[in-house]
Amino acid sequence: MNDSSFNELLCIAVTCGYRWRSLVIRQANPATVSNIWRMRFPSLEYVQILGVRIPDKSLLLTSRCAPSLKYLTLWDQGSIDQLPAVSNLNTGEFRWSCSGSGPRLLSSLFSCQQLRRLVLSGPYESGDQWPEPQSIYLPALVSLTIDLINPQPALAAMVVPNLHYLWCSLTSYTHNWAHVFGGFPNVFTNVRHLSLNHAGGSTEADAEAVYAACPDVYQVELSADDIPAFFHGNTPVDRWPHLEHLTLEGMKVGTIPRDLIKWFDGRKSTEQSLLLVTLSKFREPKGAPNGWLTSLCKSLRGRCLLELEDFPLKTTLKMHTSSQGDVLDSYGSCDSVRIFIDERLEG
Repeated sequence: MNDSSFNELLCIAVTCGYRWRSLVIRQANPATVSNIWRMRFPSLEYVQILGVRIPDKSLLLTSRCAPSLKYLTLWDQGSIDQLPAVSNLNTGEFRWSCSGSGPRLLSSLFSCQQLRRLVLSGPYESGDQWPEPQSIYLPALVSLTIDLINPQPALAAMVVPNLHYLWCSLTSYTHNWAHVFGGFPNVFTNVRHLSLNHAGGSTEADAEAVYAACPDVYQVELSADDIPAFFHGNTPVDRWPHLEHLTLEGMKVGTIPRDLIKWFDGRKSTEQSLLLVTLSKFREPKGAPNGWLTSLCKSLRGRCLLELEDFPLKTTLKMHTSSQGDVLDSYGSCDSVRIFIDERLEG
């Protein structure tokens, strides 16, 4: 379809804008979609704009032109200087590439009091002027994803009393969890699902800061490199007393997590229920031992409910999973396999 035919079709579609529920714009020619920025969409609920710069004077993302807007994604924007007041916004996903956009965007979210899910992703500059600590009150927010080089200023600016899910990433070795969470003891007390993604390993000081900030999680996702920091011989077994599911990503094939095993033994003495432990995104070095999986399962037997996700199975595997000698066999070369071992099924 040539540009002329497409423009004719678009003009026809635009006349029906009052009926639109969803609008997705991806890598479009700015001239082609210029008419959309001036339209009204009384029924529009979902907007996704990818790689297209929104004109500064556009009224599209306002309660006046899109009063029903609930789901908004602005992805691959050069900059997001200001988010117009969208009073009914329920979900916002924002990714920018120009420094300075994050602070301005976060400041403009103050009016989104019904916001429940928020994703922030972009660069960070030391000179960025973030909002003052505890100045952005988001009472309805239950899910927060922050993918910034240094998420600390953004976390400090927000007051989120009902936050349930927190995903946080550190992509720089110059920052650590002690820096990010050190000033927030007992701030995220309602967080039940915590996911931390760090380019480097954590220290015991990092673990202490995370424990203090999020003291009552039920589900946590960490790097396998964090095991010595979060789970070692001196770690109190009552940390995260309601923990039900632990996910460890990036374990090296051939490694037996002995620190974790000792922590499990201490936890078992308190008669707490067995944890569901998921090991995923394995790293497979050259010369990994063939019998490692069997050794791993034996070392964890009776200590947890073990789940292996996307395990790089390249050789024949035979594994006894019950005291009667039931054998789980997998043959061939597979890209991935999920194996569940539930010790409660043992006879």
